Amino acid sequence: MTTTTTSSNGFTLKQLCLTGKGAPKAEITFELGLNVVVGPSDTGKTFITQCIDFMLGASTPPKSIPEVDGYDTAYLELETATGETLVLQRSLSGGAFLLSRGGETFTLKEVHEAENEDTVSHFFLSLTGFSGQKVRTNARGGTRTVSFRDIAHLIVVGEEDVITERSPILSGQYTSKTAETSVFRLLLTGHDDSSLIEQDETKVAKGKQEGKKELLEELLAKNKSEIAELKPEDITPESLDGVLGETEAAIEELNNALTAERASASNLESERKSAWQSLRQVESRAAVSVELQHRFELLQEQYASDLRRLEAIGEAGVRLAQMTEERCPVCGAIAEHHDEKHRLAYAQPEDVAVACGAEAEKLQLLVRELSVTISSNNQELNGLETKAESYRVKLNAAQQTLHEEMQPRVAMLVDRLRMMDQRRGRLESLATLFRRRDELLSMLEEADKPIPRLAKLP
Repeated sequence: MTTTTTSSNGFTLKQLCLTGKGAPKAEITFELGLNVVVGPSDTGKTFITQCIDFMLGASTPPKSIPEVDGYDTAYLELETATGETLVLQRSLSGGAFLLSRGGETFTLKEVHEAENEDTVSHFFLSLTGFSGQKVRTNARGGTRTVSFRDIAHLIVVGEEDVITERSPILSGQYTSKTAETSVFRLLLTGHDDSSLIEQDETKVAKGKQEGKKELLEELLAKNKSEIAELKPEDITPESLDGVLGETEAAIEELNNALTAERASASNLESERKSAWQSLRQVESRAAVSVELQHRFELLQEQYASDLRRLEAIGEAGVRLAQMTEERCPVCGAIAEHHDEKHRLAYAQPEDVAVACGAEAEKLQLLVRELSVTISSNNQELNGLETKAESYRVKLNAAQQTLHEEMQPRVAMLVDRLRMMDQRRGRLESLATLFRRRDELLSMLEEADKPIPRLAKLP
């Protein structure tokens, strides 16, 4: 009992073994190639066949016979096409499998699931190379994935299958005939039915077609309403591209104009900023000069006060020198009683007058120099004021041009650009709606075509 597809796919049954607590091991060994179990009636031939089918994934446990009392577990030893030895273990009551492979143990579910690899069906399909293959199930082209149960009945053939009049590839179930034929074709050719596209039954197809037409008509009505909301005026699908092109050209022109205006505004803003910075510098220098002028004037007043004081002291010295001395100006004594040391401690009045005159000449020189400085500072102040005024004129002119001329032009361009952009958006939406309308009309035309008849099975 063996199944192979290629040199790297397939497996061979090596041994079937039953065990139970306190019961001797019962086993049967198979050879490479076709194995036939023969013997008189009621010797367990059918039971062996059922056990093998049960270990290949059948959901129905083998029928109980007296000889099986005390046995509860079945083992099936396999050898893959690559020489690997595997052992499957399962309770005789049914349920999941235990797979021993390479010193490790895995649990396999007994029920086939197309998307689940942890099933005994997927395990056997992966060994034979049929995992993921699809077979046809009906005349409409419906398909499903292959289960190993589709193949197992071709591997283990019982006595009843041998003597029956029906084909050994069929189970006798009318509903599964198409799938069983497709499985046999897959085994012979290696080609599955995954390329088939399932067709609906005529009544179902007509119902779907009517529903599709109704949906398409509703979508067309909605599409028409959306087109009307955009108010396309005289715009048609044929003229839409031209109108959209004109709008794009207008937008590009407005963008260029706006870029030029912004560049001009940027240059003017740079000039305004430069004038403002220069004005701040001139005003700062002028403030320093004003402060210096104030201090110069205070110094000039101080010099004038000092000159008046020196003049008064010098005049007093001259007058004192002209006076006849009668009493000592220090102690008040009369001349004959003067103390000479008093006279030595003080300068003569005429000497004081001379000293005051010399000091006054120095102050007058400083006053003349200060006058020159004050005059120079006044000239600088006048020049700074002239510069400041010119910068104020430039600053005011730049601000006026920015606020009164350029800003309104830029605002106008922005408004026009926004309007054209909105128009472009409406036109693009309209183009999308026109395309959708054409698609819906094409789909509606396709839905009106007659339903094709079901393809016959090959």
